[in-house]
Amino acid sequence: MKKTIIVALVLMLAFFSCKKAENVEKVERKFEAEKTLETPGKETAEPQASGPGEEIREEAPSTTVTDKAPADTPKTAVPAKAYATRITAVNQSAEEYSVELDGAVLVKGITFEDGRIVLPYSVSGESKYYFLWANEIKFLNFLGDGIQKKSVAGKGPLPSITEIKIKKYESGALKGWAEVELNGEYWIKSIPIFMSQRGNNIGEPSVKVEGRYVPKVEFINEEWKKLLQEKIFAKFNSAD
Repeated sequence: MKKTIIVALVLMLAFFSCKKAENVEKVERKFEAEKTLETPGKETAEPQASGPGEEIREEAPSTTVTDKAPADTPKTAVPAKAYATRITAVNQSAEEYSVELDGAVLVKGITFEDGRIVLPYSVSGESKYYFLWANEIKFLNFLGDGIQKKSVAGKGPLPSITEIKIKKYESGALKGWAEVELNGEYWIKSIPIFMSQRGNNIGEPSVKVEGRYVPKVEFINEEWKKLLQEKIFAKFNSAD
């Protein structure tokens, strides 16, 4: 009887020892699994989907963006803007320049002050009225640089007449003034419009010197001048 009780006790102790060992093993496995999910190493980590049904994508390696180029990187020069207008001739007399544009327009009396181009103008009281006006400062820089360097282009198309404005004013044969935009880049202003029994024609922007008018802008291509005149009078007749 005693022997039977002792055997039963031994079996019970062995049974509980196995259960304890099994529980310890389960806890250790659970701990290792949680540790792997929470703190993956670089070699064992796997990308995780951000939501249900989404694809798992590997993240690209992080890179540091800097505004400064490496010292050995060559600098790229910004190309100058290309203009349709071409300088086709440059002449200098003393401190004044004459420049021919597109073989059709001759601008005279250009000077430079502190390296900046000064275009011809007339004076009325304390006001200056320029005969040529650029749509942007960069065009003046292009013009001034080309004149000083005497950078002359070859033959090309005559200037395009892109817009005309009319200001009517009647004084004898003088019927108004025209402003003409060429190549969409610059304007020629103060073009007089004459109408009389002898015919209709346009003049040239001029200044009065010792009782006579001296043109500061001349239209030197007869074919183009005829086209310009036709367009100015068509605009004049349609203007209110």
